[in-house]
Amino acid sequence: MNIETAKDSYINNLYSEKDHVPAVLENHTINGINKELPRPYLFPFVSRTEAIINKPEKAENFLSLNGLWHFNCSYNPSSRPKDFYRIDFDCNHWATIKVPGNWEAQGWDNAIYVDERFPFDTSWPEVPRDYNPVGSYRREFVLNEAWDNREIFLHIGGVRTAAFIWVNGERVGYTQNAKNPAEFNITKHVLSGKNIIAVEVYRWSNASYLEKQDMLDMSGFERDVFIYSTAKARIYDAQFSNELSDDWQSASFDVDLTLTNSGKEEKYLISTELLDDSTGFSSVFVANTALYVDDRGSINFQGTLDSPRLWTSETPNLYTLLLTLSNSDGEVLETCSHKVGFRRVEIVDGMLLVNGVAIKIKGVNRHELHPTLGHVPTEEYMIQDIKLMKQHNINAVRTSHFPCHSRWYQLCDEYGLYVIDEANIESHPLALKPETQIGDTESWIPAHLDRVKAMVERDKNHPSIIIWSMGNEAGTGCVFETLYQWIKEKDSSRPIQYEPAGEAPYTDIVCPMYPTLERLEEFALKGDTRPMIMIEYAHAMGNSLGILGNYWEIIDKNTNLQGGFIWEWMDHALELTNDRGQKFWGYGKDYHPTMPTDGNFMNDGLVSPNREPHPHMEEVKKVYSPIRFIADDLTEGSFRVENRYDFIDLDHIQLFYEVLSNGVSIDCGSLDSIVIKANSHQIVNVPLKTIHYCDDAEHIITISARLKDATGLLEAGHELGLEQFNLSPSLINTLRTITNEQKLTLDKTTQDIQILGSDFSLVFDCKTGDITNYSHRGTKLFISGFTPNFWRGVTDNDLGANLHESSAVWKDAGRSKILSSIESYFVDEHSIIVQAKYELPAVHSYISITYHITSSGEFKVDINFEPTDLTLPIMLRFGAQIEMPQMFNFMQWYGRGPGETYSDRKGAKIGIYGGTTWDQFHAYPRPQESGNKTDVRWMKLTNIDGQGIEVEAHDTLLNTSAWPFKSTELDFIADTSSKSASGLTPISQKHGVDVQPSNITTLNIDLAQMGTGGQNSWGSLPPLKYQLPIQKLNYSFIVRPINTNKNK
Repeated sequence: MNIETAKDSYINNLYSEKDHVPAVLENHTINGINKELPRPYLFPFVSRTEAIINKPEKAENFLSLNGLWHFNCSYNPSSRPKDFYRIDFDCNHWATIKVPGNWEAQGWDNAIYVDERFPFDTSWPEVPRDYNPVGSYRREFVLNEAWDNREIFLHIGGVRTAAFIWVNGERVGYTQNAKNPAEFNITKHVLSGKNIIAVEVYRWSNASYLEKQDMLDMSGFERDVFIYSTAKARIYDAQFSNELSDDWQSASFDVDLTLTNSGKEEKYLISTELLDDSTGFSSVFVANTALYVDDRGSINFQGTLDSPRLWTSETPNLYTLLLTLSNSDGEVLETCSHKVGFRRVEIVDGMLLVNGVAIKIKGVNRHELHPTLGHVPTEEYMIQDIKLMKQHNINAVRTSHFPCHSRWYQLCDEYGLYVIDEANIESHPLALKPETQIGDTESWIPAHLDRVKAMVERDKNHPSIIIWSMGNEAGTGCVFETLYQWIKEKDSSRPIQYEPAGEAPYTDIVCPMYPTLERLEEFALKGDTRPMIMIEYAHAMGNSLGILGNYWEIIDKNTNLQGGFIWEWMDHALELTNDRGQKFWGYGKDYHPTMPTDGNFMNDGLVSPNREPHPHMEEVKKVYSPIRFIADDLTEGSFRVENRYDFIDLDHIQLFYEVLSNGVSIDCGSLDSIVIKANSHQIVNVPLKTIHYCDDAEHIITISARLKDATGLLEAGHELGLEQFNLSPSLINTLRTITNEQKLTLDKTTQDIQILGSDFSLVFDCKTGDITNYSHRGTKLFISGFTPNFWRGVTDNDLGANLHESSAVWKDAGRSKILSSIESYFVDEHSIIVQAKYELPAVHSYISITYHITSSGEFKVDINFEPTDLTLPIMLRFGAQIEMPQMFNFMQWYGRGPGETYSDRKGAKIGIYGGTTWDQFHAYPRPQESGNKTDVRWMKLTNIDGQGIEVEAHDTLLNTSAWPFKSTELDFIADTSSKSASGLTPISQKHGVDVQPSNITTLNIDLAQMGTGGQNSWGSLPPLKYQLPIQKLNYSFIVRPINTNKNK
């Protein structure tokens, strides 16, 4: 038997079936059949201009197969149409499906969400047989006659999880690895004119054991599919590498090319050019040579460049590597290009350096998702992602947990984002136990190595990639030692990281997940030859991210702590439609009604799937800001401006100031341009006036930094950072002076206490102590009185910490209060005191509410809380809640805004803001606490005619919020029919869209609310200073009736 016959026999055995399942699906050492070797994305254009523009879809030798395909989805392998690839098979009765696009997102089968479990119960390398859907795709395409006598290649950008390909009824090959391209030479299978391609895709294969990332489990084509043609000889591979001199003034570089030839051996001419993008693509290096190429050949070019423009995320300076292949007559066969950059990445003295500077990573983790198509990246959303990241001062992205679409790296090169490129490797469910993890199983080395090679070979020339990652949560041992060694031999210019390695030798960076603040401090003190960069931190699930600033207080003080990547950029949900026709973000059993699920744990991003930022995104912008302001001498208007950029000065920035008096702007201006070098500071002086310090009003100065000119995707005037400083203290509000004409009447009965003024009435129930009526000029203001409130609609972090159970005694503690006594008496003829004292039996505590009512209709409320049991669990808030008629739905306040803020998340600035109560509610995928305002001086709730109430802080600033629905709408609704598959958080049922405006306005007037936390969402609490421990608490505020409409 000759070699070719033996090879054919071996391949036929891989295609043979056992119980209707092709054998290769259960052979974890095979990752493809007849696939081309991985290579950079170098499209073979036929002209220099086309190559520089680099738009393959515009080329004549490019044919897109995106669009509608005939499609059939079978429940399992045994029920699939096995002969659908035949030319004479009739598929006209099949439906059509969009490619790319997961079939579960388009109405076939169901997506599944489980985090740390597989959605099947087989053991590797076996695959499920009963339920393992198979998608059969088929379409026609037409090849132009101009492609005759050329080599024809099929490019599948990504297909999940395993696919068999036929063209014109002939088997082409097989591929797995859903997040890297697969290319096949289909020259011998195609015809000029009409052709038929058929692709059979299995939902689960042996590859599924390496692709258990924390995201929706879906199937099908996830990236572009196209066909292209080349000459018989082509430039197959190119690797650009460079070395910078120690003074950064010169660079030497190498270009290693690999050529392939499917024709006869000939002499070819190869030209290598380096073009400077900043000077109209002028040539800064040209080299030409001739080479005889049989089936394969290689050549090296070397060059030098003086004063290279260096690439960093702040200075994304690019050059174009232009490669041209011609025949011996000088006829151009192809021209291809790749953006390259000059930069050095190294670890020195325990610090990650880029071009000699220890950078700070202000990063996020990013999956790929389209809200209606599934795991499909589009250029529109890629650019939108980068624009939002730049707007919020993010400078780095980890491609969690797989390599992205090749266009993503081109955009990161262009606009300036550091990238950790991560291999498509995660066997999390196996890695949970030492006895099941496969990181030390030699037979799995080929599968892991195939994925690492596919990543490195495709992406090796992108300057934005500064670190390679060998995968995520996939065990430890010889597999990863092998991967580490291979990458080092292939590319020594970048560090390698792998989180499960901990501090083992096969990671160059210590990259923990969700470390405590104490862990960071311990590492910083201990010292290490490697830096720490948190690969995942600040879990952004639901109303979260309060801990972000605490992390950076530590990071900024230590050179070997170099930042981290927030988990994560985007919620994973698909856009679904409920029975009422409303769009919503699905989770849990919204996808697969009978499979186990991890519920809402999939929605943990800074933005929603349609890229609408969640409120905590403002905290990212604040903490990640590259410009900071510190008061140097407030009395002299002197401020220190810190440039936290790593490379650039501030000559692109204009500084502005504004002075507020009780929230109203009274002065503003700009400051002279300043040039502060990177990682330096300078004192600036603001021309403040004596009036700005007067204590008859609260004066606040805001200093902000804005772009002078449009830069990249950011517009001129975009604000990069700001800070506010009090020039005079906040005023203590008091009850207003009463004129002699205004008098009160007090009428007591066994039923109630009635207080009447000239234009208002206030009634207390003697049995409950509650206000039953508060009316002003004939308009009823309150539906209910002040109820002590210790609870909030538990956040996702609260749920993960089990506070819905451990602190449950507080939920109805205020509602179940028992009146101990109520008394009322005149202070004078213009004012009355009413004091109600209560027992709180649920929490063994006491609370009193004292009302100091004046004849103007306003009253001061004093609330005093006295616990008798200091071992009670922490409370989630301390305040009072009232209900008002729905018509009072216009809100204005003087405090932080316009978005929601919390005690540990105050990135918003102080000012006067307004909107409807509905505007203040943020519909998280699972309803929870929303809309809180911190540092509130006053707040107004009015109807359309301007009638309503004003609440003023008295002895301390307030937390306030108002919703156009009852507070119970935000309560956690448990899914009692199931538990979390991975045991991470409780499973819930309700969706954000289920909360709709009602006939009630709920007003919260709070002293404090627990912070949002965010170290993780499965057990951690906010730092102690943001918790509400059991202790005596008291605060006061003033309520007054108002009419803001001057014409009324």
